[in-house]
Amino acid sequence: MHADQIKSRLKTTFIGRELYCLETVDSTNHFARNLAENGALDGTIVLAERQTHGRGRLDRSWYSPPGLGLWMSIILRPTIAPVLAPGLSLVTALALAKTIERQLRLAAKLRWPNDCLLEGKKTAGILIDLAADPKLVRFAVVGIGINVAHAIDDFPVELREEATSLSIAAGRDVDRVDILLPFLAELESEYLRFLAEGLAPIINHYTTRCSLIGCQVDALVGEKIISGTAIGIASSGGLVVATGEQEIILTAGEVIRVR
Repeated sequence: MHADQIKSRLKTTFIGRELYCLETVDSTNHFARNLAENGALDGTIVLAERQTHGRGRLDRSWYSPPGLGLWMSIILRPTIAPVLAPGLSLVTALALAKTIERQLRLAAKLRWPNDCLLEGKKTAGILIDLAADPKLVRFAVVGIGINVAHAIDDFPVELREEATSLSIAAGRDVDRVDILLPFLAELESEYLRFLAEGLAPIINHYTTRCSLIGCQVDALVGEKIISGTAIGIASSGGLVVATGEQEIILTAGEVIRVR
C-alpha cells in the first residue's frame, strides 16, 4: 500500500489527509501516539504492512503479519469530556460493520466493546489510547486491526478456531484498499454524527449487531465476579447486565466471559 495511491482515492474531508504508510513498526498506536503528542493533525492515519508488537485490549498481543491485513491507527481530536470517550470504540466498530455489510454482503456482528465477528469468529479488533485532561480529551488514538487477506493456514494453529478474515468469510480474495477507503468514509460519517448528536443514534444501530445481547455473561468488577444477562447498551456506551437483583453497567475495562 502506498500513501499516494490511497490519498488520491479518499472520499473523506479530513480523515487520512495526513497519512503515514510504514513497512514495519512495533505498534501503530505507539507510533501514532508520539505523532499526536507532537501536534499531528486531527484525522492523521498511520498504516503499517507489519507490526512486531501489535496490541489488543488488556495488553493482549495482536497477530499482524505482512501484507494480509489492515493494521492502522487514527488520531482524533474530539472536543468531548473523557467520560464520553468509550463511545469512540462503538463508533469505529459500527463503521466497520457497515462497511463489511455493504462491500461484501456479509452479516457482521459486534462483540462489545471492540471486536468485529464474522460467523462467530473474530476478524477485527479496536483499541483506544486516550490522552485527556480532567474535563477534556486532548486526543484519542484509535487502533484498528482487520484480518483481510488471510487464508486459514496463515493463522497460527492456536488462532484458527477463533479467528477469520474477510477473504475467508467472503469466499474470495478481498483487496485491502477496497475495504480501507469505504471504511474511512464510513468512519468519518459516524464520527461526525457522534460529535453532533451524541452516542444515542449510534447505540440503536450498534445494539442490533451486538452479539452479547441476550447472552449470559460473567464480568470481573473490582475483585468480584458478577453474572447476569446482557440486555443492552447504556447511554455511556457501557454494557447493561441484569443480574436478577439489579442492572449493572459494565465499562470496557472489565473482562467479559460468555457462558
